[in-house]
Amino acid sequence: MPPYAEPQEQQGRRQVLHALGIVLFAYVLSVLPPGAQGWIGSALRVTVLAPFLWVQGSLSDARVQALTAAQLQAQVDSLTALMTANGGVVDENRRLRALLGLAARRSVEVVAASVIRTGTPGSAGTFMLDVGMEDGVRGNAPVIVAEGLVGVVREVADGTAIAMDWTHPDYRVGAMTQDGQQYGIIEPRRGEFGELDRMLWSGAPFFSVLEPGTPVVTSGSGGLYPRGIPIGTIEEQAEVEEGWRRSYWVRPAVAAASVTHVLVVLWGGGATGGPNPPDWWGADPEAAGDPGAPPLPAPRPGDTAQGRR
Repeated sequence: MPPYAEPQEQQGRRQVLHALGIVLFAYVLSVLPPGAQGWIGSALRVTVLAPFLWVQGSLSDARVQALTAAQLQAQVDSLTALMTANGGVVDENRRLRALLGLAARRSVEVVAASVIRTGTPGSAGTFMLDVGMEDGVRGNAPVIVAEGLVGVVREVADGTAIAMDWTHPDYRVGAMTQDGQQYGIIEPRRGEFGELDRMLWSGAPFFSVLEPGTPVVTSGSGGLYPRGIPIGTIEEQAEVEEGWRRSYWVRPAVAAASVTHVLVVLWGGGATGGPNPPDWWGADPEAAGDPGAPPLPAPRPGDTAQGRR
């Protein structure tokens, strides 16, 4: 007896019903509040998508570990030389602060993390980190590298976090010139290709003129980002609002797409509304000439992305 074959009409009807169900489900998700959407996304990442994310994380780790021993040794030698040269300066600065009655600089903890790019449609400007709440990471935590600012954490789960870099359309950061004379807002501008992405400085007063090559750093306004993190350098003037403001193109200090390892700030000022972050890079005009400020906070001993696995 021949096997039963479903009529072609019923197969087509079932496919249409499936497609309509998917469209309806997508519409319901699109009208949910952002909080509900984030909760559903987190639930999917720790259940259905967990195996795929694990594979992607493993591939990312393998790619990073493929760096040559010579490159790693050169980085270690440079860091050793820097620490040796700054050792006496830090101690001298500490004694001078004590003589002047100035409070010591607040220490900031960071945790090292690996960057995982999902590469899925609609994920441009976002990336995953292999650290989360169990590592002390909280929402709105700045993400940095030695060259400067990468982005900020948006969502946090137990062992993972979602962050956006400066290329995300919603990204904004308060900025100032390194001498603290001019302030503005930095926002992204996408190029035709990823390497052409750059930033736009808006809100500069009309009477101020920023020369090409002027360093731009975070201003610390709002308490989200520490003051003085490098953002980029002024390239050229973008536009002028007659008698009102100027805008400038800014060359980013960090190529976000090429970042593989980052530091996530565990200091909670941005997330909990605490005091303004410390000036790590020495951009505060009142702290000018203070050679004791370290260029970048060091990770906690033994806390590396590979060491936690």
